[in-house]
Amino acid sequence: MCHSAFLDSQGNTRVKFLGRVIDEDICSKSGGNYVQDVGVCEFNEGFINLAIKLGKCNSYDRGGHGTLVAGISAGSDLSIFGRGVAPEADLVVCSLLEYTDTELIKCLEWIKSKAEALKKPAVVNLSLGTHMDPHDGTGLLDRKIDELSGRGFIVVVAQSNEGDRPIHAYTTKTEDTIPILVRGEAFIVGWYKNTNSVSKWKVEVCKPDSIYCIFTRTGSDTEGTIILGDGDYDVAINMSMERDPINGDGRFEILISCRAIFSSGTYKLELRLEQECGDVARVDMWEVTGTGVFLSNYERDPFGGYKFTVASPGTAKRAITVGAINSRADDVFDMDNGFDTFQNLGKVANFSSSGPTRDGRIKPNIVAGGAFVIGPDGTYDPSVDPNPTYVLGAGTSLSAPAVTGLIALFLEDNPYATPEDVKEWLTSNALRDIGLNYPNFAYGYGKAVYYPQTGYGGTMEDPVVSIAIGGGIGVCKEPFSIVDINPPDKQPSDSEPVVVDNTGGGC
Repeated sequence: MCHSAFLDSQGNTRVKFLGRVIDEDICSKSGGNYVQDVGVCEFNEGFINLAIKLGKCNSYDRGGHGTLVAGISAGSDLSIFGRGVAPEADLVVCSLLEYTDTELIKCLEWIKSKAEALKKPAVVNLSLGTHMDPHDGTGLLDRKIDELSGRGFIVVVAQSNEGDRPIHAYTTKTEDTIPILVRGEAFIVGWYKNTNSVSKWKVEVCKPDSIYCIFTRTGSDTEGTIILGDGDYDVAINMSMERDPINGDGRFEILISCRAIFSSGTYKLELRLEQECGDVARVDMWEVTGTGVFLSNYERDPFGGYKFTVASPGTAKRAITVGAINSRADDVFDMDNGFDTFQNLGKVANFSSSGPTRDGRIKPNIVAGGAFVIGPDGTYDPSVDPNPTYVLGAGTSLSAPAVTGLIALFLEDNPYATPEDVKEWLTSNALRDIGLNYPNFAYGYGKAVYYPQTGYGGTMEDPVVSIAIGGGIGVCKEPFSIVDINPPDKQPSDSEPVVVDNTGGGC
């Protein structure tokens, strides 16, 4: 907050309120006002100005990500790098200790209450995401965004940065085998629909082309070890809930982790799925950690990216979800990644995640410059150097705030606009490359631009495409026993984890 990008011409802060999700006792000791209704510690302009004068204003943004994002949206520094899209906007900032749905919801509710107190419309930027949620708008945070969004309150979300990796796989078969490449650790979250009755699946993690597996079924958990010569992989599969309390769907989690202190290799395992009963057959899976990728059962979009990689809460139905295009060439990045940003200027960034959502909605809604962007440095300390510093970054985290700034300008003339009005305005004015079909899973409706408009009446919702679904196996068949699955010399006891011998190479 010390950066000149967030100060007015008199050197005072443009941040009207700062919120921190901390407990009440720490809030009181910090000099803040604890807002009981939402559980946020609140600091006003006076407190922030005093902190700036004392030089104690950089401890609220660990890593500088929030500073960079805010500067792109609303920086007011007159330098070539410090001026954002909406430089005269008032700022309300909420700082998280941990990225959880609960903390984010507290921040959203608090920001809305501050906007109402100031009697001003608000657009909230969320440059974050997770692949833990169901990816269909039914997640806790997705639904809260839809609930809070409305007239004069708009939420913008970054699409996510996994478009260049096959972190999603799916099957529409009642039996399937999907290979996965693991580097040290992998964490997979799977979702499947429960329709008229509970769908039940058997899930196995196996040595490739082997009968040796760690497995469990809907309604139970298991754990075991796969031995890989000089390193062991521990496997835990959680399927204890037949219906997830969030949305009633079936859900499973698989944690694969190497016991070796130094994980030097990348090794292939097999994920085997078998439906034991259910009306329909489709399972969607996401690898959450970024250290594992699926080797089959993924889909590519026409631009080379991997589909279904949009993260939550970008999957919220009323969110404005933003992907990234190449907007500035960078030779260092090109050398490190074998890419050519100059030759690909204006095209979708290779990392920008692709839609659709799990329920078939096209995301992103729009794209903006995200590779590369220059903005305020969150680690800048005026006591060390009086000249403000700036950093170069890339990601949909940086394309989203550009659109947030555009929406702030739109709300200045249209303070009661709804998310549907804003989507109509953005998508109808978007720039589109000749020869491409829109909307699509990489660019959405095109490249965001500002077009002045007073008046609105949009009904724009995310368009929907059909998602492949297989026929289910029907009525539950008699489940196999452990003896049926394991050879006689490998039968585990009820109290011991399964140990699978997988010789050849360590993890």
